[in-house]
Formats: sequence, structure tokens, C-alpha cells
Amino acid sequence: MIINKRLISPALGVLLVSVSVLFFTEYKNAMASTRVMAQTTDLDARSLTLGKPFFVEHYSNSSVKPQAPNTTFNTTGFGSGILNGTVKVKTEANATITFRNSETMLLQGHAKYVTPNGDTASYIFLELGKINPANLTYSGGGVAIFDGKATGRLASLNNLVAVYRSQIDTSGNATVVYYHWN
Repeated sequence: MIINKRLISPALGVLLVSVSVLFFTEYKNAMASTRVMAQTTDLDARSLTLGKPFFVEHYSNSSVKPQAPNTTFNTTGFGSGILNGTVKVKTEANATITFRNSETMLLQGHAKYVTPNGDTASYIFLELGKINPANLTYSGGGVAIFDGKATGRLASLNNLVAVYRSQIDTSGNATVVYYHWN
């Protein structure tokens, strides 16, 4: 499938933000200070059923802390997990992080999965999350859109759209749980 990025970029941005707001309760708190949330109907994500996750990723993060509003920086993260309960995967994500206020951040970027035998899958993502300054934990969620070039044991990810939740605990242990968007 050939995708014209110029035509779908604005629509994709609106879709990604909308899905994030709809599916993650944390966003009600994260967006409370913005006009967008003030005009949005109260949503309760607990009524949604996402089913069994297809991928659970783990990584370490030792730098979760509030930043000044409008602070933007780039970062690269590495993790690992098990896809569909059987396939070992290493992950690499490159993201631009922009703080909307000192605790709420927008992450956007691209990531790649690689199996031990070299199979690959790539996706773009958009995430909105919030740092709890009292204990420096993080909670967020977003959307991942895979391209159509996944290979081998990762071929099932071709053109997949996924929603995910991410958390970082007080020790810096991060978990990202991915669900199929049907």
C-alpha cells in the first residue's frame, strides 16, 4: 500500500489525538488545564474492552521528572518484550518529547521491533502522558501505526493500528502494553 504522507498527516494527527483522549482516563487529568478538555464530554475509559494485549514491552527509565512548559527534547529508548506470547523482540524508539506544562507531555516519533533472527517491523506513534511529581511515576497512552514492511515472524504487524498504555514506576521500571485497534 502506498501512503501519501502529505495528504493524511493532518487527519492522522487529529485521529491520534482523538483516540488518545478517548481511551485513557489519565488524559482527563492531563488535559484539565486546556480548553480542549473543557469542551469535551466527560469520558470513562473503564467501559471500553481492549482484549488481550499482543505485546508487552519493558525498559528502564531513570529520567522521569517534570520540566518547564514548552521544553522539547529528543530521546532514544531501548526495550524488549514478547509478541503474541511467543516471539522475543528488541525495541528501539526515537521520540521528540514536548512538555505542555511542567508535568504533561506529548511524545511523538518512530520505533522499530527486531527479532533475534532479524525480522523487523516499524511504526510511528503519538502518546500523551503525565508525570506524578510527588513520586516521579508516569502514566500515559497513545496510538502506534505500523507500516506495511514488517518481515518474517513480525509480518502480522503490517499496517496494524494499535493503542497502548505506558507506565513508569518509582524505580524507573517502564511497561508498555499494546492492544489491537479493531
